[in-house]
Order: sequence, then C-alpha cells, then structure tokens
Amino acid sequence: MNEKKPALAVISSILFLRILILCKDAAIHPQVFRYHRMLAKRFPFAVYYQVAEQVVLVYAVLDCRRSPAWTRKKLAG
Repeated sequence: MNEKKPALAVISSILFLRILILCKDAAIHPQVFRYHRMLAKRFPFAVYYQVAEQVVLVYAVLDCRRSPAWTRKKLAG
C-alpha cells in the first residue's frame, strides 16, 4: 500500500552508515553555517556536524532541496 516506507528505510540506513563513518573522516568536510557539511552520495541530504575533541556531534540531517534560507534557519536554532 505505502511504497515510501521501504525507500525511507534504505535512505535512513545508508545515511546512518555514512554518519558512522564520520568518526574516521571527521572535519574533512567544508564548513557551512558554522557546521561541517557531509553530503550524502545518492540522496539529496546533508549531515551537519561539529567535532568536539574526539567526539562527532551530529546536529541535523537536512534535505538539500530546501532553500538555503530554510537551512540557515534550521541550523540557527
């Protein structure tokens, strides 16, 4: 009936794995709006994160299809 659920599960699984890899690749991504931004390879999402000592803090996973003003507002608080 609802065909979006399996696709959403695949997207979230892939993004989750990419976030786990951040432990190895932390801080190599460019900074945007005061956060490092890792772009997903296959999907229009970006992971915004900061590195504090040896801890990666994921602040948000946002849709890149939204306007930059919307993204800035979400990341501002």
